[in-house]
Amino acid sequence: MRWIARCLYLGMALLLLVSGTSCTFVDSVIDKTSQVAGDMVGKALGERVGGRAVAGLPPESRDIYVSGVFNSFFYVGGYEVGGDTYAPGGWTRWSVTGAAAGEEYEKAFLKRDGEREWWRIATLSKDDGKNAEVVLEALFSGAGSSAERKLLRMRGQFPGDEGPGEMPVQENTGAWYHEPVRFTPESMEGALQGEETLTTPAGTFRAKHLVYKVGGSTLEWWLSDNVPGGMVQYRIREQGGEELYTSQLIGYGTDATTRLGSF
Repeated sequence: MRWIARCLYLGMALLLLVSGTSCTFVDSVIDKTSQVAGDMVGKALGERVGGRAVAGLPPESRDIYVSGVFNSFFYVGGYEVGGDTYAPGGWTRWSVTGAAAGEEYEKAFLKRDGEREWWRIATLSKDDGKNAEVVLEALFSGAGSSAERKLLRMRGQFPGDEGPGEMPVQENTGAWYHEPVRFTPESMEGALQGEETLTTPAGTFRAKHLVYKVGGSTLEWWLSDNVPGGMVQYRIREQGGEELYTSQLIGYGTDATTRLGSF
């Protein structure tokens, strides 16, 4: 159960970092750690993404888990780097390695309804040899702009649930979803190391390679305009080159629709 405690601790830390509190101490911490908070949560969740033990969490702890999932996987590591380029029906599936092999997650743009959008995040792992999946479908306002998105409604299904159910979304809080970290065009230009040919289970891509140094870690993105969302691979390495975390594209398509009867 240590992975649950770690997920919850990091989830609470992330919520504190992005909550906009005026505390002077927290403000000083934000300057140094906000960019890597999503990576920390992503790594922790990667240890047992979607494990069946989630079903036993009390409601308040499950909320923190959901927040961690959204902040880690809706924008990988909390960053928007490849662009918000999904079309309705577009989906991507990823393997998460460096913490435990075989973990997967999926992001899908399900439907645009005027100025509102339905999206899905699903996480999958093996638990005692069995598939354990968490599926979350969320309705946002502010269609087409990640900067203007506001969470309006959410449905979810956890391991052990008899079926999908409605999850409470509060009017006055952004506890489950936060805007991603965005880099300036000049910063991305400075981080560009050139183009590389990268082969993943989803295919072979000609991708732009971006590299950033954050504290003692190296953050890397491989970006291609040929896939929804623009990202082919994301990696975190420690000083000295040890690989901590990698998200790699293993599939993508254009036929996503609701799995939870959300519309």
